[in-house]
Amino acid sequence: MSSVIPVAVLLAPEWVDFLVMTGAFLLVASGGLIWLFFFRKQGRRRRKHRHHHHSRPPNPNLPEKDGLPPMPRP
Repeated sequence: MSSVIPVAVLLAPEWVDFLVMTGAFLLVASGGLIWLFFFRKQGRRRRKHRHHHHSRPPNPNLPEKDGLPPMPRP
């Protein structure tokens, strides 16, 4: 005869359910973190850098464009 007793027999059914749900959550969370670490890092490498054109003049401000339009009279 074997003296090995399954863990599920020693624990209450509520604890077995809790451990199963906790294990499933940890498995999904670790899979998500692994996916985030590997696939997001590859996406950053493929991104192209935008070059800023310093020769473009800045947008004119209101005084340079003759200010605001006149207020309408009531």
